[in-house]
Amino acid sequence: MSSQRWRTAGVLAVALVTVATTTRPAEASPSDDKRAEAAQIAKKQEKLVQRGEVLNERSKATKLKLDQLAAELSATKVEIASRTEEVTGIKSDVVAFVVNTYIYGQHGAISEVVDGLTADGLATAAGREGYAALIIGSANDQVDQLRAVRQDTERLNRDLSSKQAQWTKLDAQIASEQADIVQIKDDLAKLSTKVSGELVQLVAEETRQREEAAAAKARADIERQRQEFAKAAERQRLEAAKAAAAVSAQLATKRAASDAAAREAAARVVQTTVPTARPTGAAAPVRRPATAQPPPAIDAPVAPAPNPGAATAIAEAMRQLGKPYVFGTNGPDTFDCSGLTQWAWAKAGVAMDHYTGSQANQFPRISVDQLQPGDLVFFNVDLGHMGMYIGNDQIIQAPRTGDVVKITTLNRGNVVVAVRPG
Repeated sequence: MSSQRWRTAGVLAVALVTVATTTRPAEASPSDDKRAEAAQIAKKQEKLVQRGEVLNERSKATKLKLDQLAAELSATKVEIASRTEEVTGIKSDVVAFVVNTYIYGQHGAISEVVDGLTADGLATAAGREGYAALIIGSANDQVDQLRAVRQDTERLNRDLSSKQAQWTKLDAQIASEQADIVQIKDDLAKLSTKVSGELVQLVAEETRQREEAAAAKARADIERQRQEFAKAAERQRLEAAKAAAAVSAQLATKRAASDAAAREAAARVVQTTVPTARPTGAAAPVRRPATAQPPPAIDAPVAPAPNPGAATAIAEAMRQLGKPYVFGTNGPDTFDCSGLTQWAWAKAGVAMDHYTGSQANQFPRISVDQLQPGDLVFFNVDLGHMGMYIGNDQIIQAPRTGDVVKITTLNRGNVVVAVRPG
């Protein structure tokens, strides 16, 4: 299904929910039946949309597998072509040998080969038979090898056909879901024609007021989130500067201690090499200069260093705040969860697949307590949802159908996998 159709389906679901949840009068009325009917249609449509999202993620994973399999098959065909040409030449030699032997007997082609390999030009019949067996055996080995390659190719073709059949099945399932959603749209149109009078006006006015209030709240939330992010970024900058100053002070202290140790060692060397009075003819004792010990090594970090492009990726993701969620899309007007992270990190020069499973396995994994701005966090056992960590226990994400790109608080306990793009 196209992105526009999914967006339309989401809008219809919101409209139906609005009809179903409008304030009821004190006593039951015919409008209550309309609202109940609308609520049933809304629930059915929401389930179809969610099911379509799951199928879409599976389809993307299957497409990646098909691409990999096609590349393997292409390489195998190239190898088969090369091997076939080589074996064809060997088979031609074998055929020529058989014909020559049939026409001229064993003193024909075999004799020429054997006579050419002996010093005096003489060869025994047993020797000729041995060379013939060697030549025929070598040709048979090549033919067997070609047969094995062909069998491997047939197996790969069967695997590819199986994968293509799986893809076709998933595509047919998505098409079926599209048909169901079209049917729901028709049901909604029929419902609209049956609802009339004051209820229509009431729902329209309440819908307008709610949309205006929601838009105002969304703008206020986005502005608040921008301000909070700016404050968090400033805090992180100050903390980083403070940490850098502390590291510099530690290095300076260690350097001073190392210099003092070196001066002390040099002084000991000078003292041990000053000549002292000794009896005439006595040999001077040999003094070995003391060696200064190197400063202790600094432990390497456990997690990989943050990517310098993290700030660029976060800034690009922030520019998408408020844009609608539509699954299967990766910008510029709509996004799903993996499409948002793919778009943002692409602006920082890091390429990744438009699929949560690939992104979770494409980069080094880190623990939750090592999270830095720009890292990717994944949720659910099947890694079906993800977001980008921006610091201060917050992530930016494209949550689900009917929602928009926004900043939310991170629950670290729900994180299944975390990775660091690089």
